[in-house]
Amino acid sequence: MENKTRLISTHFGRISTNKGDYEDDVWINVDGSIEPRIRKRNHILNIQEVEHFIPQKPDILLFGTGQYGDAEVEEEIKEKLKSKKIKLIEQKTPDAIRTYNQLVDEEKRICAVLHVTC
Repeated sequence: MENKTRLISTHFGRISTNKGDYEDDVWINVDGSIEPRIRKRNHILNIQEVEHFIPQKPDILLFGTGQYGDAEVEEEIKEKLKSKKIKLIEQKTPDAIRTYNQLVDEEKRICAVLHVTC
């Protein structure tokens, strides 16, 4: 299935896509479907979240670290992704939306976790 999701813009507490506007963090699956982010801790990408994406066999997991880049990735995740040959890209969310669109255009198998506040 071709991913036709496009990220349009973001500002504090919101992200706009060609599929609608979201006022909370989101997950974007390899097929482009968008889901609310389910998390245990707000500013930390944790292993339980990553486990959601591994069966989708992405090439890349893009983590939008927030408008100011305050969210973090647990070290365990970096090791897990490396063992699965999944590249991790961490960027402030405004930069991450540009990267996401570029990688979709390049037909990469990408999934994303986008934090929309700090």
